[in-house]
Amino acid sequence: MWCLLRSYQFLYLVLFFLFIQANLSSYSLSSPTTQLCSHDEAVALIQFKNSVSVNQLYSYSSYCDYAGIISYPKTDSWKEGTDCCSWDGVTCDNIKGQVIGLDLGCSWLYGTIPSNSTLFHLPHLQKLNLAFNDFNSSKMSSKFFAGQVPSQVSHLSKLVSFDRSGNYDQTLEQHTLEGLIVVCEENSRKTFPTRPNLKLLNLGENRNLSLNLPQLNRSRHLKFLDLSSMSFSRELFESIGNLVSLQHLDVSNAFFSGGGLPNSIGNLISLNYLHLFNSNLSGSIPRSLGNLSQLSYLGLSENSFSGSIPSSLTNLKQLEFFYIFGNMLEGSIPNEVNAFPNLILLDLSSNLLSGTLPSWFYTIPSLKYIYLSDNQFSGYIKEFQYNSLELIDLQNNKLQGPIPFSIS
Repeated sequence: MWCLLRSYQFLYLVLFFLFIQANLSSYSLSSPTTQLCSHDEAVALIQFKNSVSVNQLYSYSSYCDYAGIISYPKTDSWKEGTDCCSWDGVTCDNIKGQVIGLDLGCSWLYGTIPSNSTLFHLPHLQKLNLAFNDFNSSKMSSKFFAGQVPSQVSHLSKLVSFDRSGNYDQTLEQHTLEGLIVVCEENSRKTFPTRPNLKLLNLGENRNLSLNLPQLNRSRHLKFLDLSSMSFSRELFESIGNLVSLQHLDVSNAFFSGGGLPNSIGNLISLNYLHLFNSNLSGSIPRSLGNLSQLSYLGLSENSFSGSIPSSLTNLKQLEFFYIFGNMLEGSIPNEVNAFPNLILLDLSSNLLSGTLPSWFYTIPSLKYIYLSDNQFSGYIKEFQYNSLELIDLQNNKLQGPIPFSIS
C-alpha cells in the first residue's frame, strides 16, 4: 500500500513538472522577449542629448508644418535607465536591438556637433535626420559615414536618407557623403529623385555641397524642393519642370552656368512659392510663368533679366509678393484690368522700366508696400482708392505733378 502511494505521489510530481514546463514553453512562444538597446548606444545617446540645448526659438515651425512634421523636443523622452528603443525619434533593429534610425528633425535642438560627438558612436545607424534644428557651425566628418551602404537599400520604397537641411552654417568635408550614395547608376539613368515617396527635399544653404546628378526625373510626389546656395548643373535646372506636383521651389543664390529661365517652369501649375533670387539668370522672362495660377510668392530679383514684363503675369490672381528688382527690364508695366487683385508687396526697383503707372496700381485694396525707385517712370501719380498703403518708394524716376492727397 505504501509503495502504491509513493508511486502515485511520484506520478503526480512528474505530471506537475510537465504541466509547468508546458505552460512556460507556451508563454515563451506566445510572448517573445523584446530585445533592449545596448548599454553603449544608450549612453552615447544620453551624452549627445546632454551636449546640446533644447530651445523653442529654433523650432522652425513653419517649415515643419509645411512638411507635415510635428515640432516638439523629442529628446525630452530620453531618460537614463529606460530602453532607448522606446525613446522618441529612435528606431531599433527588432532582433538585435541595435539603433538603426535616428529622427531628430524639428526637435528644437541648438548647439554644435563636434567631430568627437557621441552621435558618431552608433555604428549600425542607417538613417539620420537632423533637419530644422540649429547646429551652428558644425562640421560633419567623413569618418562618420565610412564604409558602403548596401545596394539593397535602393529596394526600399521609402527614402533612406541623411537630412541636415535648415542648419545653415554647417559644412561638409570632402567625401563626407560618399557612403550615402543610395541610387544605383545602372538603374537610375542618372536621374533624381528616385525615391517614390519623397515629398520634401531641402538641401538649402549647404554652400560646400554639390549636386552632380545631371537631371531630375518626373515626379508626382515631390512638393518641396530647396537647392538654394548649392552648385548643380544647368541640365538639372532645366529639368525642374518635370516635378509636376511641386509647390515650393527655391534655387536662390545657386551656382550654375546661367542662361535663361526654361519655359518648362510653366509646367509647375501647383507651385505657390518660386524664389530665384541671384541665380545668374538672363534673357527674357518666359510667358509660361503666367500658367502658375496658384503662385503667391514670385522672386526674380538680382538677376540679368531683360526685355519687358510679359502680360501673362497678370494671370497670377493669387500673387501676394512680387519681387523683380535689380534686373534690366524695360518697357511699361502691363496694364490689364483686375491684375494682381491680392497683391501685398510689389518691388520693381532698379530696372529700366518706363511709361505711366498702370491703373490697377491704385485699386488693389490689399497693397501695402510699393518699391519703384531707380526706373524711368513718367506722368502723374493718381489718387489711391484704398488706405491700406504703408510704404511707397518712387525716388529717382521722371514723375511729375502734385503729390496726391491719399499719400501725403
